[in-house]
Parts: sequence; structure tokens; C-alpha cells
Amino acid sequence: MRESLSRLEGGEYDVAIIGGGINGASAAQHLASAGYSVVLVEKNDYASAASSRSSRILHSGLRYFAPSKTLWEHVFQPRRFVGRVRSAIESMTAMGQLVSTMPERFIPLSLMMPVYRNMPYSGWHVDIGVKVLGFFNRFGVPLVYKRYRNGRSTPPAMAKWFRDNGDITDFTVFMDYSIRWPERICVDAVMDARRLGAVVRNYTTMEQLSRTADGRWSLALRDTLEPAQTATVTARLVLNTAGVWIDALNKAAAQGTAPARRVIAVKGIHILVRLPDDFKGEGLASLNRENEAIFCVPWGDLHYIGPTEVVYHENIDDVTPDEEGIEFLIDEANHLLPGINLSRSDVCFAWAGVRPITYDPRYPKGRRLPFSVLHDLASDGLPNVLTLTWGTINLHRVSANHILKAVKRKLKPSRGQAALNAGASRFKGGDANSAVFPDEPSISLDDLVDAARNEDATNLVDLLFRRTHLGWRHAMTRSAIRRAARAVAPEFGWSARQIDEQVDAFVTHMKVRHLVDVTDDETNLPASTARISGEPA
Repeated sequence: MRESLSRLEGGEYDVAIIGGGINGASAAQHLASAGYSVVLVEKNDYASAASSRSSRILHSGLRYFAPSKTLWEHVFQPRRFVGRVRSAIESMTAMGQLVSTMPERFIPLSLMMPVYRNMPYSGWHVDIGVKVLGFFNRFGVPLVYKRYRNGRSTPPAMAKWFRDNGDITDFTVFMDYSIRWPERICVDAVMDARRLGAVVRNYTTMEQLSRTADGRWSLALRDTLEPAQTATVTARLVLNTAGVWIDALNKAAAQGTAPARRVIAVKGIHILVRLPDDFKGEGLASLNRENEAIFCVPWGDLHYIGPTEVVYHENIDDVTPDEEGIEFLIDEANHLLPGINLSRSDVCFAWAGVRPITYDPRYPKGRRLPFSVLHDLASDGLPNVLTLTWGTINLHRVSANHILKAVKRKLKPSRGQAALNAGASRFKGGDANSAVFPDEPSISLDDLVDAARNEDATNLVDLLFRRTHLGWRHAMTRSAIRRAARAVAPEFGWSARQIDEQVDAFVTHMKVRHLVDVTDDETNLPASTARISGEPA
């Protein structure tokens, strides 16, 4: 059961973190490890926004070498080129560190990228990019790469599906990683921050941020689920990692002139479909007709396609896949791969999120490089307030280390240091009888109960989407969902009526957020449940 928020009343901390996505979670973990007293609050559940809605690709950084129009950009814009190289090396290093410390969370991902005659680079340029990355490959993660000359060598079978095949000079195949479970990476960081002494709370809203007479920051907090519960805490420094909400929070804290705009919200949608057998286990990376990245990534024996890139002006608290975005992805996929003939009826699952990309008036959809931009808001009249923009899950440890260095320049820690745990949590699993879903033995009912007891979950969506990965299935039955609800009911004190309500709420979540109709009839399930273990069902 959740502790009362009132127990935090009067608490004093070195750092208060607002936002419990992957960047806030990792910052809390690193700061607590370095000896800072930390309080982290998240108004919804941990990892419930952008952290769980990405393309789920851990990039090597190869694509950041690519110019937008011509290779001469690298000559005439040397600072920009240096920035691209730095981002690529940073990504390569981050990939190596993550894969080596938590291999359970990543699946090798083979991506084919066609090189067309009219592109601003050639196949041999890609060769050079791979060699550069290899030079900076500190962790020794395999850089599996091969280039097939079109017409002179035989590429994998999926190559024949690309449009304008005669205009393709090369097919390059390289390895990134698919992020198996981004939400769990965030939850693990939060739980480790707690182990290191941080106070962490989900479903807790920061309602007011103001300066005290002694120069500290006062945070008025309210429990999102129990609004009568409130508390006020103080901190020497505030870190705003609230994603697309950061501008609103900065503005609320300002005394006088509003702080400069820091983020632009860009919506991305992904769809899950079945492709021909030639694509089995293989992914692709290319550009859509708006010259933006589009990916097709294996998901069990299905594939997901995305993202869209649309500046978002609607309610950032209510982001769902829209039909216009879905049709855009279907149209672009059919253009890129003539013959697959996707239609709306082929989409069996979808998701949508909004990314907090660094705002720059020169770029209509935000400045994409560099990542992990840390803003010191002292110049905006907010001393000892830091804000992070465009912090991705790939680079969350890079972001945390940037933050730690910035905090060290301002504050000395009030506690002793302790080693953080960079590994992934492990579950007991079980057989078909003890598993939550019989065909997914990696998560047992005991695992689910343990998460309900110890990891701040409050409902079935928290448990099945973020404490476990079981919600990310395109096919499940109401009876299986009910089995999960009954298993954790004693931990939450749910009555029979509340169990029904939790099941209904989960079914609604699947319909609204993922366009999935939960069936009552197990005989009508699709042949594949698209298990996200990365292995064919």
C-alpha cells in the first residue's frame, strides 16, 4: 500500500526532481549514488509517457553521420559536422555500456538500409562511418556490418521488396539493438535510487514551486490519486525532467518574466503489422517522402513501423494513435515497399507518444542534434533550476552524468557515496501453470504479486505495461487479464467489484491507447501473440 504523502511534510533535500521518466529516474539514481539527498516526484506512473512510446531502437550512431542534402555540408559547416560525429560516438559508447551491463533488455537488430543514386552519400561512405564507430567502440559490442553491391552480390531476400530497385546502388546491413522493455529500465533505475536513499513517488503532482527566504526552493505537492493528501518539501536545487511539460513548470515557477521556451512537442505513432516471410527477423531503416527517418522493426514474428513526425498542439495529457497518422504510415510503407499492400485492417496494435525535442525557431520540428541538452535557468531568474531537453532512453546515462557534473558545480553532497546497480532486475518466471499468460513463462504470478507489493504500482495498467511487459501484446483475453487482477487483489485490497473495474479499465486502455479489442474467446485469438521476447511465437 502507498505511504501517505503527508510523511514527506517538511522534508529537506539537496535535489528535487520533477518527472519520473527515464531521465529523471537515471538522474535520481546517479545523484543518490554520489551522495546527494534526492526526492523525485512523477504526476503519473514512472515511464508512462515518452519513455515507453519511442521506436525502441538502441542506435549505434551510424545514421548521425548522414548529411541532409550533400556531403559538402560537412566541409562548409564544420561545427555541425563535429556535433554529428560527437553524437555518433556518444551513441556508440552508450550502446556498448547498456548492452554490456543489462543484456537482458536488448535484442540484436539487423537493419537493412538501401542506398539510392540520388542520396547525398554512397555505400563506401557508410563503410567509412562504420570504421569510425569501430575505432570508438570501447565496450567491444559487435558491429556486424555488410554492404551488398546491387546487381553484383546477393543481398537478403527482403531487398527485392524496395521501391525503384534499379536505382539502388547498395544495400547496407548493420546491427543496432531493439530495446525489449524500456519501461522496466526506468523502473529499475527508480527502485535503485530508492535503495540508495532517494525518496521516490509516482502519482504525485508538483503544484507550486517558489523561493524561500534562505534561497531554497519550496515544492507544494499533492497526491494525484488521493487529492486530500498534500506535503511541502524544500530543496537546494530543482531538476525539471518533466518532458513535454517542462515549459509549463518553468513558467509556473518564474517570478516576473517568463523563461525562454525550451521544448517543442512532436508526436510519433507506430503501427504493428504482419509482413511477408522475407522480412522475418529482419528490420529496415530508410527515409519517408518528407525526408524523415522511418523504421520497420521485428516484434516477435510481426513488425512495427514508424514513427510519424508531427508538431503536436493538442492535449499532452491525452495522446493516442490517430487515423491520419496511421494512414500516413501505411501509405509510406506501401511507397517504400511496393507489393506488401498494407491496409488499415492489417494494423493490429499501435501506440503514440510526444517527444520533448529541443526548441529552436530555425527548425520547425525542433533541433535534433545534440541530444541531452541541459539548460541552466539562472539567466531566466530561476537560480539552481536545471532543465533537460531531448534526453532519449538511449542516452539516459549520458544525460544523468551531464546532470551530475552540473549539480556538483553548484552543490556539495550531504551524504556519503554508494555504488549504483547498473544491471537489470530479474524475474523468477515459471511454467504455463504459474505464468500470468501461459504462453509467456518469463513472468509468473509470483513476479506480478512481488511487483504489486514493492514497486509502487497502483493498478493493472501499471503492472502489465511497466512493471512487466505483458501489456505489450496485440492479443489477450479478458479471462487472462482477470487472472492477473485476482492474483494481485490481496495486495491492493480490491473487492470483487474493484477487480471487475480494473479489468474493464485495462480493456479500455487497450482499446483507446493501442486500438486493440480484447476478446472473451480464446479460440478467436490470432495465430501469433507477438511476444516481445524477440523470439517468434
